[in-house]
Amino acid sequence: MKKFFSKPGFEFVFALSLTAILGLPPVLMAQNQKDVEIKILNGDTTVNGKNIKELSAKDRQNALSDIKHLNTDRSRNFHFFMRKDSAGRRFNRMELTRRMQDNGGHQPEITENIIIKDSLGNTVETKTGRPRPFSTRRGMIERNFGERLSPPLRPVERKNSQSFDYVTTDNEGISTRLRFRVTEISNEDLKKMPHIEGGKFEISDLNLVPEFSTGKTLIMFNLPSKTIADIKLIDSQGKVLWNDKTNTGSFSKNCVIGLNGIYYLQIKQGNNIAIKKIVKEE
Repeated sequence: MKKFFSKPGFEFVFALSLTAILGLPPVLMAQNQKDVEIKILNGDTTVNGKNIKELSAKDRQNALSDIKHLNTDRSRNFHFFMRKDSAGRRFNRMELTRRMQDNGGHQPEITENIIIKDSLGNTVETKTGRPRPFSTRRGMIERNFGERLSPPLRPVERKNSQSFDYVTTDNEGISTRLRFRVTEISNEDLKKMPHIEGGKFEISDLNLVPEFSTGKTLIMFNLPSKTIADIKLIDSQGKVLWNDKTNTGSFSKNCVIGLNGIYYLQIKQGNNIAIKKIVKEE
């Protein structure tokens, strides 16, 4: 079971419970389930109480995969609103819990539970069943939170592209949204960069995780081999913001990506080069 929390005290709480049962015999199911708790507190991510940067490469990638799934689902399907009282204070919250179980077929069975609670933790409304269309969730939200919603827009997915969406809400109820879009570079992009040449290769498991409390972003990815790699982050004017090296087959770095705009992540390993275009939108 995997649980996700966005900072206790935030004006919304999202909990995603995921149980994956991979074709095991019934007797072994309960014995092989593992509880994993992922918390994002002020943008700092911990997994079972341990900072994500201190995890092994495998455990870190598993956690990042779950975080990515959470962010994608939230940005496309789920909206969280708090009703305000006469003093403007928000006091209701919505909790959405999903349980996904592999039934041996092509599609897993998903059970969804939506709970509306007041400031004292008392349940105001609850619904349980199969995942609902946005219109059903919208009705619950409008009844309980007094907000009118429009259907969510589904992002356009491009080949070899990634999108990372994050939301944080402070104690005043002010939300900050941050998106990173990662795509392949174009010939026009290459003209803006220092001259480079070499064969092309691909990095894997690229993840961008903002740390809202520090203003930094954690960049992580894996390389095809454990030979020396030179990594650079370049702005849209071709200026190198920082460069670093690794020979471990993976890379992790906290850095400041300050302004909205276009950045290029360049990795050179041997005679081969990989370049990713990163667009920051806040």
